[in-house]
Amino acid sequence: MTVTTHVSPGPSVTQFLHKNVTLWMTLQLALRPNGVTSSPSIVFYQKASQCPNQVLAANLTRDNCTVRSKVECAAMCMPNLTCLSFLFDPEKKHCYFGSEPSDPKCSNMVPSAGMQHYDMKTACSNGGILMTGGTCVCPRGYIGENCDILMRDCDDGRVKGKIKKNGVYWIFPKLSAEPFLAYCRMVDRPRTYVMDRVNNDVNFTRMWKDYKQGFGNVDGDHWIGLDKLHILTNSEDYELRFRVRLRSNSNLFQFYDKIGVDDEAHNYRITFSKDVVPGSLGDCLSPANGANFSTMDRDNDNNIGVHCARRHQAGFWFAGQDCTLCNPTGRLLQPDNQRRRGIPEEVFWTESLGNTVPYKVSAYLVNTIK
Repeated sequence: MTVTTHVSPGPSVTQFLHKNVTLWMTLQLALRPNGVTSSPSIVFYQKASQCPNQVLAANLTRDNCTVRSKVECAAMCMPNLTCLSFLFDPEKKHCYFGSEPSDPKCSNMVPSAGMQHYDMKTACSNGGILMTGGTCVCPRGYIGENCDILMRDCDDGRVKGKIKKNGVYWIFPKLSAEPFLAYCRMVDRPRTYVMDRVNNDVNFTRMWKDYKQGFGNVDGDHWIGLDKLHILTNSEDYELRFRVRLRSNSNLFQFYDKIGVDDEAHNYRITFSKDVVPGSLGDCLSPANGANFSTMDRDNDNNIGVHCARRHQAGFWFAGQDCTLCNPTGRLLQPDNQRRRGIPEEVFWTESLGNTVPYKVSAYLVNTIK
């Protein structure tokens, strides 16, 4: 095996070398036995800045050798698959190979006055862009220090990517041709939001095209879109959860397991497990299990005498002579007295709420198989 190394060109590299922070190199491996030659891959070595004046513990290092510089030390470390960091003594010109990188909490590090510790970092994967300082800017749908994690949903972001901050992220579900934005709540159980109505600044009285494509602001009031809901629910096993917040700030919930939404050719028909356990919010959807989606310009309900979407001024899975037991996409009136006005187009839920009106309404998916 032959190894060719060189310091990558550019003023930023020179700056890093002067500051003793980062080493960049290109490694060309030629595997002579079978004639296979790998393409050049970029690796770099970054100083363990979270552990100042510390180096890897002696029991985790080996191969003490004399070198002329830290660049030569890095060059010797690179072809060795077990070398994940190196220590350099600038005074004695000694190089030590480390069997593991520095721990984020420095638990495998010990104090050292003169030696320097560098961790091996791989280049960005999946088309990520390596920025000055060694951080990766990942393409849409990818996360992780090296962009090596595909974020299928918010659950992937929390479990695989260790993301703890709520916010808007690019997700890339299995059946999707491209990534799209979704609001993720990472606290407690990760949740991929499909509808959020908290600020009451988005009109939900929309036509078929809007409900198909989605509308609103993903980081505020929005509907994710039926196409995306179809992709999500057919890519993984999910539980659909509705949350209603009353003006008193109490939260009520209802869950629907094994949720599935069909494609547009089948009018986004909704299905879910028949074993529905009524929650604190009350079961609204069971009469609509197997129902098509309807909007004001697309009547797909099975009510012969009434256009349910027009009656309720909403897009939803309406079914039966009474159309629906709830209307989460209707007009969110938010009255001060918390009482329903008794009009069909207002947001309401089942009889379990009586005349109490929802103040905020959300719907989100929870992955049940991860």
